Amino acid sequence: MDRPEYYGGFEEAIRCISSLPFVDEELLKAYLNLRGKVVLFGKVGWVLEQLRERLFITEGFLQWLKDMSPKYPVSVCRGFEGEKVFVKRWNLVVPLPWLAVLEGIREEAIGAFSKKPKGMTKRMKESVGTKGFDVGSVS
Repeated sequence: MDRPEYYGGFEEAIRCISSLPFVDEELLKAYLNLRGKVVLFGKVGWVLEQLRERLFITEGFLQWLKDMSPKYPVSVCRGFEGEKVFVKRWNLVVPLPWLAVLEGIREEAIGAFSKKPKGMTKRMKESVGTKGFDVGSVS
């Protein structure tokens, strides 16, 4: 999750993560502590929160990630020139296509995956909103 350009991009990372049967929280915690990058805690937390049921992520682990995540908004993809959104709970400014990737993975899990939307769909806004995020456009 740290340098997507070196492992096939965000979509490939999400597909790999979502194919895991579960996440070893203690091992991941040790790795994240070793890396010590605040934005990495936020990115991992944001993604795992979206996949928590599928990967058996505990609320305590998500809270730990939240406590370690950025205290102010941070752009996770500085070179990205397209539309971005602010994910308030994690203080992340993420490319809009990343939301579509996560939405696609959730849809795939229930067998209803189709084309990825080009913009933020009503369902994407609702699902992000129900997770406690405030999503707004950032250009």
